[in-house]
Amino acid sequence: MSKLHVLALREITSDTGADRGILLSESGFQSGAAEAAALTNVHLTTLEHLRREASDGVCRMRLTELYDRVEACRELYWSLPKGRRIEHGLRPDVAEGGYSGAAVISFAEDLLRKGLRGVYPFETDYMWRHANRVEHETVTSPVALVEILEPQVAELEARLTSCVTATKEHE
Repeated sequence: MSKLHVLALREITSDTGADRGILLSESGFQSGAAEAAALTNVHLTTLEHLRREASDGVCRMRLTELYDRVEACRELYWSLPKGRRIEHGLRPDVAEGGYSGAAVISFAEDLLRKGLRGVYPFETDYMWRHANRVEHETVTSPVALVEILEPQVAELEARLTSCVTATKEHE
């Protein structure tokens, strides 16, 4: 797009009283267009940039949703008696190895704290990777973080649901 497109949109924006105008281009902008838009209420963007922003926004929403799910798991997990957690495979008995819902919760909370700050890449802690069978060592993006956490949280939710269902059946 050219400078003329920017000038036309600036005029339309001004005439209509709009707070901003946005020019969207598949092929980019000429240098004159960027200069004409500088320090005005006309913003220039490309479809690729818009796709990336939308994808990042969706991932941020998914991370927020995962955070809420982990918090709900935390509350439910610690409301269950220790014996029930052991009986239903949510934690190993003392001095035994096995699945640990508490470890999954701590692991997820740690990664979500890092991920929601938006500073990528970052390393996962070795202890949590080992305990939770996670193969990834470096988290490079929000998408990668969702891919790591989603199955972990889903498995914990399924185990908690199974425990609660079994508990209700015995009452």
